[in-house]
Amino acid sequence: AGDGVVQKWHAPHFSKIEEFRNRLSPETQRQIGNSIAKQAVALGFADPSRVDIDSTVQEANITYPSDARLMVQLAERCTKVISWLKEKRKNLIPENFGIDIKKVKSKARSYFFAAKNMAKEKKREIFAGLHKAVKQEVYAAQELLSRLSLKEVATLPWNIRRSFDQISTHGKRYLLDVAQYVRTNCIKYGKILSFHASEVACIVKGKAGKPHEFGRVFQIGRISGNFVWTCHHTSLRMDDKSALAPMLEEHQRLFGKVKIEDLATDKGYFSRANETAVEEVLSKSGNRHLGYQYEDTPDDIDTKLKDHRAGLEAVIGHIKQGGQLRKSRMKSDKTTLAAGYAALLGFNLRQLMRCQARL
Repeated sequence: AGDGVVQKWHAPHFSKIEEFRNRLSPETQRQIGNSIAKQAVALGFADPSRVDIDSTVQEANITYPSDARLMVQLAERCTKVISWLKEKRKNLIPENFGIDIKKVKSKARSYFFAAKNMAKEKKREIFAGLHKAVKQEVYAAQELLSRLSLKEVATLPWNIRRSFDQISTHGKRYLLDVAQYVRTNCIKYGKILSFHASEVACIVKGKAGKPHEFGRVFQIGRISGNFVWTCHHTSLRMDDKSALAPMLEEHQRLFGKVKIEDLATDKGYFSRANETAVEEVLSKSGNRHLGYQYEDTPDDIDTKLKDHRAGLEAVIGHIKQGGQLRKSRMKSDKTTLAAGYAALLGFNLRQLMRCQARL
């Protein structure tokens, strides 16, 4: 915050601290969080030779992305833009033009409140009717909005312009993707899950009560002393097998190529390539558990490592509690990623404060 650098430094106002935090890029927040873990090792509060690695899902700030709900949202956005233009820019929209949103919502209610024992063929027929109604209204609105010049679009308020951009960018493409589902009953690969968030993936981890989660995967490493670090995330899914090597590289960069004594992960990280990567950073007497039982590993050591790895689940729970690693409250993709890194940074800061308070 400038202490020791700025002359006549004083503690900034709390609102300025939040403003400063919001200006930090996601990568900067990640590096600061990792630096706190590095500082904890330097102060003797943590031991980087004992490592656990696991992944978790940060859910995006979106509703459940069912096609029926997304089509209604698309029609509502068209209604919002057309209504504003008819009120504020009457010369751009014919008086008799409008979106029949009541018709769309009536079709949607028929689909949402259909009986559970209704035949699949009948339910698909109702869904096809909803798609046809939305397509008719949205295509007419798109044709009219496409006549606006760039200068006229630039003068729109930010919220109206945002809805206009979503309609222009995703409207027709999305309805074509849904049309494929209507014809074939197969979801098209790459179909969007939200109109305002593009960096969202469907994550299937097999959790009870959460068969599908929509967001991004975060890789989290823990060192002894309950401090965490993470690597640079290059994809939304950040597959466990491909993430182990970057996590170990980041560990070596942070802690000075310390030989690891104990390393534990779940079975999702096991591969022959990862076995080789682990051997390079493991000490000669070190133990590792990549999620399966080693025939040449004593049972007591194997059980100890499995119990140690299970402790990371509790740490992840603490990071999610009250933070934004559970479900982000941010609207954009960049701030959602930054919020996840900030949750790790906040956890490390709280841990460091607790350790220093005990001295």
